[in-house]
Amino acid sequence: MPLPAVLSQKPILERDHVLGGRLPTSTDLPKLPYTLQVFKEAMRLYPPVYLIGRQTTHLLELGGYRLPIGTLVVVSPYTMHRKPEYFREPECFNPDRFLPKAEQCLPSHAYIPFSAGARICIGNRLALMEGMLILATLSQRVILQLVHGQHIVPEPLITLRPRNGIKIVIQRR
Repeated sequence: MPLPAVLSQKPILERDHVLGGRLPTSTDLPKLPYTLQVFKEAMRLYPPVYLIGRQTTHLLELGGYRLPIGTLVVVSPYTMHRKPEYFREPECFNPDRFLPKAEQCLPSHAYIPFSAGARICIGNRLALMEGMLILATLSQRVILQLVHGQHIVPEPLITLRPRNGIKIVIQRR
């Protein structure tokens, strides 16, 4: 999957302007919109839960098929997040997909890294907050670059993770 060696100057300018070298706090999060875009795009490409199972509670017609009560239906956020009709060039890392206006144009439930509806993960807001804080903190201190030439293969266990890990070079900023 193509990942830019250096995303752009946006996160650097945002981070330096807002944080000025200090650790981020929850009150900084609204002032870090690009950090949120980067985190959401990472979650689009690699949602923590790659399959969501639900059981029908009433007779349902789906894609021309009649599903009786009790049928197990499996939805794959991993697959949905790669549908070109929802996300142009779906294999490319592009945080601008989550600019507010662009995100509003997404069909309902096209982006579901934490599931959706009544069974949405109750920790989704905490995960977004933690992810942004960690990303902002790390990006102030280090530069992370993928080791050239590796092929990252997702491994679907209980959660989605990279098979054999990811090799990176860490440099102090």
